[in-house]
Amino acid sequence: MNIIALTKKLVDKVCKHGPRHRCCKHYEDNCISYCIKGTSCFLRWVRNLDDELHALIAGSLAGVSMMFYKSTTISMYLASKLVETMYFKGIEAGKVPYFPHADSIIYAISTAICFQAAVMEVQTLRPSYWKFLLRLTKGRFAVMNRQVLDVFGTEASKNFKNFIPKLDPRYTSVSPELPIELS
Repeated sequence: MNIIALTKKLVDKVCKHGPRHRCCKHYEDNCISYCIKGTSCFLRWVRNLDDELHALIAGSLAGVSMMFYKSTTISMYLASKLVETMYFKGIEAGKVPYFPHADSIIYAISTAICFQAAVMEVQTLRPSYWKFLLRLTKGRFAVMNRQVLDVFGTEASKNFKNFIPKLDPRYTSVSPELPIELS
């Protein structure tokens, strides 16, 4: 038996014996979810209470499981949620001032970081995420002039060596490399 089957068997056994909570749907998740939900369910069942300490222990185990299930999407999501959680815990403790719409600002910053990678360092993105961005932007990410970004040392045009954008000379300070017919 592999470790996922053993974990599933353990979670099923714990949940069969009367869990005192409503989070026992572990069947369609990955290793990280098994660690977080399974540990949380087990600790709630054993201690008969819901405590923030359970989340700390479950998150630590999930962090270890990230060594086996590497996902940049999940790690970016968790990083933004960590910042958001720390911000709201700081508000509760009276250490951080409240700002309206702070959760939206945190989300916007984390999205901006992902988009910066899509523009400056395309080669670092997973192919599936790149395809998602192309679908989302109707292919606009692929037609950016990345050659001008190479000066920053990010090799932005590495995957776009043969791409030369058709620029309208009326709106550029450098004459385009390709002849353009103006309409």
